[in-house]
Amino acid sequence: MKEVELQLNHKYSSFELSYWPDLFDTAECKVTRKQDGRYYLTACRLEKLIDDNEVLESAERLKTMMRAIAKIQLGIDIENLDPDDVATMSYQERLGDTLSTHVRLGKPPSAVGRAYTPKVEIIDEYHNGTSETREEHWYDYLLNQCDDRIDNTIIFEALSHFAVKNEPRTLRLTYETMLKYAGGKDRKDRLRKITGVTEDELSYFTRSLNHPDMEGQELHIKEPNSQNNFVPMSLAKATKCGGRRLLKPWLLKKQELLRLTDGNAQAKHLQNVLGL
Repeated sequence: MKEVELQLNHKYSSFELSYWPDLFDTAECKVTRKQDGRYYLTACRLEKLIDDNEVLESAERLKTMMRAIAKIQLGIDIENLDPDDVATMSYQERLGDTLSTHVRLGKPPSAVGRAYTPKVEIIDEYHNGTSETREEHWYDYLLNQCDDRIDNTIIFEALSHFAVKNEPRTLRLTYETMLKYAGGKDRKDRLRKITGVTEDELSYFTRSLNHPDMEGQELHIKEPNSQNNFVPMSLAKATKCGGRRLLKPWLLKKQELLRLTDGNAQAKHLQNVLGL
């Protein structure tokens, strides 16, 4: 059986890659850390490709999706952090084949603070930590799909906007991509229904992105419609809102429709096989 293993070279920070083995650990999309300290990616979408350029292009698209999903899950935009902002302290306890890793993070002003708790892991032959129990992640289905099902769709478009360094402009592009999917004159109402955000939440989010006082004012639309006493949310909070409150539930809805399509196709195939 063919297996393509690519070394990951993160262009921003190896800090984020340290979380990828836990985030991406299915047979179809797996990141491992070897004894040499390097990170490697294996994915089923790469195994069917023959040309080296196709493999690399497909891997880049997959990594784009993975960066966006990691940003949603971690609640931190690594690309907006200065090197000195990432203050880490960690230690490991090993007892037989069981390894306990304890990690603490500082709370950089540009990042969304998170509380970290010790994690107990089992070490495999490559000294990779693997969770004792494995529950399906909400994003597994999306990453496990073939290129033609995801890469040329609005799903990839939204993820690609969110994957890059978050700025008011890129967050607005992510939001506008989701609006395109909602469609129609009442697309904002449709988007709110899909994601579950309130009208006030959505209004605060969009007004903040258009406000000149938010970081990167040169990226805003001209003459933003906001009152003088309006205080916009920070870029970190806008990233969290755009990722967890809007993009994640939107992706779950799209995933639900993809699964439904799969089910209908399987049912139709079974009808043809059985001659029903």
